[in-house]
Amino acid sequence: MRILGGICMGRVMATIRVFPSTTEEDLNLLVESIDAKLPSEARLYTYRREPIAFGIEALILEVIVPEETMGEVLDRVEEAIRSVEGVSEVEVILTRRV
Repeated sequence: MRILGGICMGRVMATIRVFPSTTEEDLNLLVESIDAKLPSEARLYTYRREPIAFGIEALILEVIVPEETMGEVLDRVEEAIRSVEGVSEVEVILTRRV
């Protein structure tokens, strides 16, 4: 955390749901590809699989970004994830300070 003009600036964790384009997608490889494409200001903290229905699973990613540039960086994070082959949809479902 750093202090900027008397205001404490911290980090924000964004929870992002990623839907693969097919049920055959290797989710481990998808996570590796996503991690490699994230902007330098963002860091993949953790991830898990979320069963949806009929054998379909989504990825739930926890990504940490700086609070002071959260909106700008999260937009770039979403764009980076969407650009990965095998990704169908991206949805930020929660943001919170850490």
